[in-house]
Amino acid sequence: MYGHHALYNEGCNVYGIYQVPRAPGQISIQIDSATKDIDPSLTNVSHTVKKFGFFPATTSRFSQQWNSKNMKPSDIQQLFDQRDNMKSGKTPFDDHLLALNGGGNGEGRSFVTAGLFESLQHYIDVIAVRDSSSSSNQPLYPMAHNLATTVVNRTEIPQAKFLYRFDPFLINLEQTNKRWYQYFVSLAALLGGGWMTMEIIHHFFSVAHKHISREISGTEMTESVLLS
Repeated sequence: MYGHHALYNEGCNVYGIYQVPRAPGQISIQIDSATKDIDPSLTNVSHTVKKFGFFPATTSRFSQQWNSKNMKPSDIQQLFDQRDNMKSGKTPFDDHLLALNGGGNGEGRSFVTAGLFESLQHYIDVIAVRDSSSSSNQPLYPMAHNLATTVVNRTEIPQAKFLYRFDPFLINLEQTNKRWYQYFVSLAALLGGGWMTMEIIHHFFSVAHKHISREISGTEMTESVLLS
């Protein structure tokens, strides 16, 4: 995991919950010390993300954990478990809920730098999705994730950044059932629409052909009169 700093086998465990406005923002993780100078060349921001996600701030079941000062990593896991219980079942966006978490296998997803003075930047697009079949009316927040690596100045301390933005729209996920005969009705409508389109195209070319033929006939008649 530690890339070019393979001789180090220790790191920091960072966890917590932040209340953020529904606006673009970022979370930056950087080593700092009030009493010692930091050597940027010895700073490695390689990291493993085990849990990362967004939750609706109005969900009352999360309020106690947010207001608690004695939060533990197990509380973070509980939040994710409660979010999964809000869903009615498997949804098309389940993989995007775990975009940074390595598929939710518990081991997390590692992001490793390849050289000195490298910063890792996560660009996250967050989309609000409401599942109408769920018992909860609260939206879920699947993510689209992209990673970029940048090289900073030798005097600048590398950072791990999580830059996020919320899309302004809400996707309402609904499940509807169709009866067997509705497929035949849809097929008939599709065939009828295709047939009508072909008729319109055929009529257009027929009119154009008649018009062009009339113009050619008129030209030939004029020429024959002049020659006689």
